Amino acid sequence: MSNITESKLSGAEILNATDSIPHSIDGKVVAAVKAQYQSTALAALSEMQKMMDVINQQAEDDGIWFIAETITEDYLQSELRRLQLCVEICYESLKRELEKE
Repeated sequence: MSNITESKLSGAEILNATDSIPHSIDGKVVAAVKAQYQSTALAALSEMQKMMDVINQQAEDDGIWFIAETITEDYLQSELRRLQLCVEICYESLKRELEKE
């Protein structure tokens, strides 16, 4: 059986899939799968919060957000903004997913 963290399914899909398992299967198995998913997702959210803290610190760092004088500086700043946006989107998405449960 593959690890839940390696699954391509979203958290909601995993929980819905466990809800559709016939109740003749031991309910403890279903509960264990749900608990494993929630535990893994909460741990991931905690790590993502640490990343958000770094992003927030960087957002206030004048050493990073000076007025770019070269194309290279401008490019690095725009790519850093893009990376920060990706992290924020992932964090918010995971947070919303956990709030559904």
